[in-house]
Amino acid sequence: MLLSSDFIYPFLAPRTYKEAKSLLGNGYKVSIVCWHSQKMNLPAFEEYEGIRVYRIFQGIPYYTTPLFWKFPFYGIYVFKSVTRSLKLKPDIIHCHDLDTLAIGVILKLLTRKPLLFDAHEDFPGMLEEIYSKRIVRLARLYEKLLIKLTDQVIAAEMPYVGVMKKHYGVTPAVVMNFPNMDNFHPGVDSSSVIRKYGLEGKVVISYIGGIRRNRGIYETLEALQYMKSDDFRYLLIGDATKEEDDRIRETVKRLDIEDKVLLLDSIDHKEIPKYYKASDISMSLLYPVPNYVTSLPTKVFESLAVGTPVLAGNLDYLSSVVTKYDIGLCADSKDPKDIAEKLNTLISDKQMRVRMGQNGLKVIREEFNWVESEKRLMKVYEDVLSRK
Repeated sequence: MLLSSDFIYPFLAPRTYKEAKSLLGNGYKVSIVCWHSQKMNLPAFEEYEGIRVYRIFQGIPYYTTPLFWKFPFYGIYVFKSVTRSLKLKPDIIHCHDLDTLAIGVILKLLTRKPLLFDAHEDFPGMLEEIYSKRIVRLARLYEKLLIKLTDQVIAAEMPYVGVMKKHYGVTPAVVMNFPNMDNFHPGVDSSSVIRKYGLEGKVVISYIGGIRRNRGIYETLEALQYMKSDDFRYLLIGDATKEEDDRIRETVKRLDIEDKVLLLDSIDHKEIPKYYKASDISMSLLYPVPNYVTSLPTKVFESLAVGTPVLAGNLDYLSSVVTKYDIGLCADSKDPKDIAEKLNTLISDKQMRVRMGQNGLKVIREEFNWVESEKRLMKVYEDVLSRK
């Protein structure tokens, strides 16, 4: 497996970790060649729960740096990754996301082994938020050319099937990023979280994930002004740049809601179930940008797996799932008053929250769980190997 982020506890890249563990459980030996920006006293090799992890240490400028300045650094990273991977003599090459696909293509050409491309996101769609249309078109062309050299594409979301067909003429296998019910289940004990943050008797609203402007976070803070009850707390948990962190703190202070909001740094992924279980409402208010329109956030399913209903963005695909299974409510992620209205409805109606939570548990047990995704992943591997 090729991964363009580090793979180190507790930052294990959940999808990659689940796939690796599934493969191990089905008799495969798994090595992950991953990237780290600098050494920081980390070993170049270690083994974690049977997964062999090889780190490529290479500095690459921040994502806001002009692309042409990044190319030389990225080229060195590619060379180091190819060199390291060749020594492992892989039988299958499994690329995670577009930024490792060039490495995978080179390895395939050198080894003649099958190449899988695991698209966690619609990466060119993500670029529409940052770069010009010309850059997005180049990214589409780059992905299209490389995809033609793969043996199988895997999509992490059902809507990506349409994206892949439209832009590249390929039909991916869908392996949804559903939660592993060994970790996310209704029996999770959240008492330590409730005690630690004094949440007894409060309706707990939580957001867990990257702190970004396009995820309805500031609108949620604005919405808290319009709450009809004071018996709530908002847990805002995740990594943020210093600029975002400063802006959030200024917003909380300006709105005079410091006693209602708890700002927490990223937590160990194994601790996340406790925080969802401690919550009465989980937030996933993604903006209607191209990448989010075609995605179902993993956090929605993780929340449902412990029995917590969601307040989700009013995106076509996401809202259709929320409405169909009656697992929460939807709101305009850019409208604080609409968010406040939906939150007030959920806060005031405990029976509604319980019903939606029970519906979530049911749909997770029957459809949206990693057991089903593992079956699909194994089928992809079996099919690819049978073509050799």
